[in-house]
Amino acid sequence: MRSEQAFISLKIRCFILLSLILAGFQTQLSAQTWTTTQPGDWESPIWECSQGPCNTQWPDNNVNGATIQILHDVTYSSNSPINLGNRAILEVSGATFTNLSNLNVNSSSALFRTFNALVNIGPGVMNVDGVVELTNSVVIKDGNVVNNLDINVSNACFTLES
Repeated sequence: MRSEQAFISLKIRCFILLSLILAGFQTQLSAQTWTTTQPGDWESPIWECSQGPCNTQWPDNNVNGATIQILHDVTYSSNSPINLGNRAILEVSGATFTNLSNLNVNSSSALFRTFNALVNIGPGVMNVDGVVELTNSVVIKDGNVVNNLDINVSNACFTLES
């Protein structure tokens, strides 16, 4: 009887563990993806949103569990910085991204990636606690960078001004 109870208890624990793993996997699958459809200002209807609840016309500046793909020239002119949190990805590909505020890569699971891009980041200290990957790109930062993890540069230039 006692070994049967232990077996049932083990089955329940395995079921709970499997449920938690699948719930985490489902969260990964339903993460938002924001993609530009035309050039313009960040806070304008230039975005297409897929894979998740899309309750706004543009991505929030505090990004968690979402991917933002900038494929057209975009200007971010809000005073609040863009903060990349858990499982956040900001990709700029074949476009110019002008961020008049600041950018922070706040989580080790966050990624800021460029490919064939020109990126201007406004004043302040850019905190890099995640990964920055720059490929065939130019990134100009007005201010300083505190790099606590990785900035990978491949045929690219990262320039600090001020």
